[in-house]
Amino acid sequence: MTATADTINRSAWSVDQRVEFLAGFMGLTQEDIDTIHEFAPALASHAPALVNAVYVKLFSNDLTKRHFMTRGAGYEGPLPEKLDDLTLDHPQILMRKQHLGAYLGRLVTSQYDSKMNAYLETW
Repeated sequence: MTATADTINRSAWSVDQRVEFLAGFMGLTQEDIDTIHEFAPALASHAPALVNAVYVKLFSNDLTKRHFMTRGAGYEGPLPEKLDDLTLDHPQILMRKQHLGAYLGRLVTSQYDSKMNAYLETW
């Protein structure tokens, strides 16, 4: 038996329609959203540790670590000259960690509405 894929014209959808599709595709229910919001304070408090774990993993090999040798949006400081100079506490990495932590916090604490969908679209 061969599986076929549905053809979807993503560009014809609004941001809200794309988010609605993705939520349905993943099986995200209102009950799931209510649970996320119920546990938001606990989830948000773990964001810094989660972010750090993500970066530890990304820095675990040169293939993924190399991605961070280029200037990220909003970072104006010095860049490392060699891959070995790039550390988890480099100013650019600290800025990226701060942004990812804020994003995760907002992801679990915000209402899932058109305003949040527009925010997600910028990521």
